[in-house]
Amino acid sequence: MGGEPDSTTAGARADRAADTDVPAPRGPADAGAAPSDDVPDEVVARQPPRRPPVRARVIDRAAALRRSFEGTAVGQLWNRLRLLDFVERGIQFAAVLLLCFVPFLLTVQAMAGRSTATNLVSRFGLDQQAAEALTQVFTSPVSASGGTSGLGFVVVLIGGLSAAKTLQSLYERAFGLEHRGRRDTHRHLAWLAAVVAAAGLTNWTGPWLNRGGGLVLYATVALAGATAFWWFTMWLLLAGRRGWRQLFPSALATGVCWVVMVVGFRLTLSRTITTDYDQYGPVGVVFAIMSVLIAIGVVLILGALAGVVWNDRHGATPRHKRSDDELP
Repeated sequence: MGGEPDSTTAGARADRAADTDVPAPRGPADAGAAPSDDVPDEVVARQPPRRPPVRARVIDRAAALRRSFEGTAVGQLWNRLRLLDFVERGIQFAAVLLLCFVPFLLTVQAMAGRSTATNLVSRFGLDQQAAEALTQVFTSPVSASGGTSGLGFVVVLIGGLSAAKTLQSLYERAFGLEHRGRRDTHRHLAWLAAVVAAAGLTNWTGPWLNRGGGLVLYATVALAGATAFWWFTMWLLLAGRRGWRQLFPSALATGVCWVVMVVGFRLTLSRTITTDYDQYGPVGVVFAIMSVLIAIGVVLILGALAGVVWNDRHGATPRHKRSDDELP
């Protein structure tokens, strides 16, 4: 009949309403989807947090280990060594010693009637073959007292002063102090005099220590002597800008490193000289001596910075003194 609604049209309308009101069922693929707005907050809070990737965890762990290492004494020492570029500075200092200080020391000892080769043989305990190679390099047919002119000695003295100035600059950088310039020439001369006196004392007591007590007694006396000498050296070249108490840790660390270096070369230097001499001739001996000089530079830097780190960790680093409080 014309007044009754079409049953087909009414059914379609009912189906559309059902599709609109009833949500579609969630399948298995939707199980891991993000929770909808009608999920309670406590349910969301109970869900476990997502773990970061393995690479991120490794990076975080490495960073934590690095921060922990940098907080240790070894880490602080390594950081200071790296900032000072100790390997390059050790090589530069060795070059200055070879070109400037060694000629000064050779000339002074020759003028005093002493043999440099004999002193090195006694100090490092070289065997006969290494001693012969060293003697051929350092023995001169003309005595220094008769063959060195006044101008030549002045040149050698200037070389010694340059070595003292380089050592002073190294200590000033290690202790974070400003360079004083040319005001310390008298200190450089005083240090050279102290070196000559210490070398003479070592040459006099070295053979007796080797015969009387062996390596143990020699190392003990060398530790005390090296600590005292470098303690005085730091105080002198720094012009009193660091007190004796603040300098003692650096002096002791330098003395320990110095003894370890000397003992190590007493065990290995003979073979090094002999091997280098057989391969390269007399210049091979110079290579071996250069390795000793590089080790000296590294020892001085390492000892100074080890004492600085000790003072920093124990609160013993003093404030910088005013210029009018410094020694002349």
